[in-house]
Amino acid sequence: MRSLVLMFLVAVGLAVGAGPAAAGGPTSVLLASPWESRATALYHDDTEYTLLQSILDDGETTEASTDDGPYVTVTWLVHDVHIWRTDRIVLGAGVVETTLLMGGTDEPKPVWRKLKQPDRLTTLLRDLGFTGAAESPATTTEVAVVPAAQQAPVPVVTEPDARWEWGIGGVLLGALATGLVVRARTVRAGR
Repeated sequence: MRSLVLMFLVAVGLAVGAGPAAAGGPTSVLLASPWESRATALYHDDTEYTLLQSILDDGETTEASTDDGPYVTVTWLVHDVHIWRTDRIVLGAGVVETTLLMGGTDEPKPVWRKLKQPDRLTTLLRDLGFTGAAESPATTTEVAVVPAAQQAPVPVVTEPDARWEWGIGGVLLGALATGLVVRARTVRAGR
């Protein structure tokens, strides 16, 4: 009986102690520009990540921009999954629209800021492959058309629907089954 209780406690300890690591904020960031059909991502230990964060956080509140020119959307992710906040950088205007989505109100309100270091941001974005093209895709006149017969099929990727709760249930069920087997062997050995 002691071995069963001990195995149960070990299983519970493993299940509880094996939870995800907690982070103090976003762990990755995704940058995307519909104007250039370009996207890239940075992880929290990249130097560009830290630089981008410091530049975007260094600004003074301003009125909303009416510029609808090229922009880069910056999406900050917690645990690489949940959107924490978004920044829409209006290229050439030196302003950013920030919307905090986690830890805020039910209806997040964007805040516009005039950046103190717009040239430094432009340099960083160029280093990341964003040229800041001033022409929108809608005004582009050349369109490459590929006949359907020549197009490669797009693979469908499905992700398993696995959650950590199922892992705990599996560990507990395995511990219970192991305990029953040990108990049965103990009873047989005592005969």
